[in-house]
Amino acid sequence: MSDEQKFPPDIPEELDIDPENRDKRETFIPLRYAELTDRLSRKFFDSGTDIALFNELCGCLQSVFHVEHLTALNTVEATYRPLDPDREMIEVREYSDDEKNDLTSKIFDHLNGLLIAAHYQRLTQEDLQRMVNLHSLQAVKLEVDFEVFDHLEIFARGYRMTEVKRRRWQKFFREETIEIPEFHRLVLAFRLKPSKKIASTMTDDVVYLKIFKDIPESDLEILLPGTKVKLSMLDRGKILLPTITGAAPKLYQLYKFIRGLVLVGAAAAVVSQWGAYLIVAAIIGYFIKSFLTYFRTKDKYEFALTRNLYLKNLDNNSGVLYRVLNEAQEQEMCETILGYVILLKFADNDGLSDTELDEQAETFLRESIDLEVNFDLHDALGKLARLGLAVVDSRGHWKAIPMTTAPESLTENWARLFNTRARQQEPDSLEENLFTT
Repeated sequence: MSDEQKFPPDIPEELDIDPENRDKRETFIPLRYAELTDRLSRKFFDSGTDIALFNELCGCLQSVFHVEHLTALNTVEATYRPLDPDREMIEVREYSDDEKNDLTSKIFDHLNGLLIAAHYQRLTQEDLQRMVNLHSLQAVKLEVDFEVFDHLEIFARGYRMTEVKRRRWQKFFREETIEIPEFHRLVLAFRLKPSKKIASTMTDDVVYLKIFKDIPESDLEILLPGTKVKLSMLDRGKILLPTITGAAPKLYQLYKFIRGLVLVGAAAAVVSQWGAYLIVAAIIGYFIKSFLTYFRTKDKYEFALTRNLYLKNLDNNSGVLYRVLNEAQEQEMCETILGYVILLKFADNDGLSDTELDEQAETFLRESIDLEVNFDLHDALGKLARLGLAVVDSRGHWKAIPMTTAPESLTENWARLFNTRARQQEPDSLEENLFTT
């Protein structure tokens, strides 16, 4: 898989950062398998015979990964079904707490393997803590309580800079454009602890999975359950000041009334008794109105956050697994066929070194889609070797086998691997049963 690296890199807390300070390249190939093979065919193959052989190989490769996809899907479904908050089927057996804890560990392991294959990267606890301390672009402050989570994992892909418009009172509410870091895709996986801080609609015996798009780094806390809205000093002032200034005249009226009681005497006090009650009631009502205004303001912000998440939510629970599994399959196929064609077309009798293969693959992607992609070299070579589509000599130089024998070699090698796996017991990790290890 991809070399280990810190993700995302450290950036200043100020949102207006220089986008040139980090490497923007991602290992994710933003092309469908069908589109990539079409571009490879048009660029590297001219004769009808070569095109036919290439299409046959692509079809065989797609069939291989499709079967592995179904195998992985069965494994994931069987593990996640008792933990799925949206399950429709009746569970015919009861799972103990220990069994659910074991299934939880397994589904997190499976999900980790799938997301790595789909080129997501896991955010560390330090990353999360730093991000929740950033100032959000939303006009509200949030407080995150990590103690409500029994298990929390967050994965991201597509860390990039994007332009947004905002208005601040410091600049007299003039519109300004700034660049902020955001995640193109963000996956949350968590199980909760029993807690009164969590909504009654959420339980602690299931695993929640969610995937979002285009989430600013500073807004990560919005996605987490148990987050509380904290009104800013400006919002509190907008509620408190009118309360004080509005209550002052009423207090003054009450003072004048009491003074009048002393001057006029007890008789006047009896006559004006209901007037005193009305003034006191008005003051109490005014404070109640201000108290309700506080909660209405919080509800307004929470509604704005909910509406924003509604537009950015892509999938939930088992739907996340299906989506990520499909993305992983597409990436594995793209890496394999791209690596094979580069070796086939650029390797001479001496073969290609891994560095030369990496450079040629990235050049093709740059010219094809006008994007800088960090080709996942070691993953691609691992699949080519596993499927018998490429060989390596003692010097570490790689060659692709001819297209005339590639489909047969692919079928034979994969059948051998599949039969071996079928005789094994359930793997400890999904990576042992999916794609390349």
